[in-house]
Amino acid sequence: RHKKQTSILFSLLSVGGAIVFLPLVLRLVLLILSPEDILFDVVRDAIDWFGWLGFVSGLTATVLESLLETISPLAWFGFISLISLLSSVWLISVHQLSPKTQIERSTIR
Repeated sequence: RHKKQTSILFSLLSVGGAIVFLPLVLRLVLLILSPEDILFDVVRDAIDWFGWLGFVSGLTATVLESLLETISPLAWFGFISLISLLSSVWLISVHQLSPKTQIERSTIR
């Protein structure tokens, strides 16, 4: 009975593995048969990506220009100071809560 269950389980796992692995094999065969299609897809995706980056950089530049015109230098200084303070507090907290620091504290006592 145990042998029969083992063979059934092995068969089911083999069929499941084949079902999962089959699309990967088909994709690999298509890649081997037509690598130029893959190359064209990669180039098209890269061009789309660079176009998207251009759009995002233009949008970011527009937002920053409008912020620089509307927010006073004193407010910028306050914002940067606040971000610096919060970053420092975060770094100190991470250092204090790190496992290495906890071990050092426990061995000193």
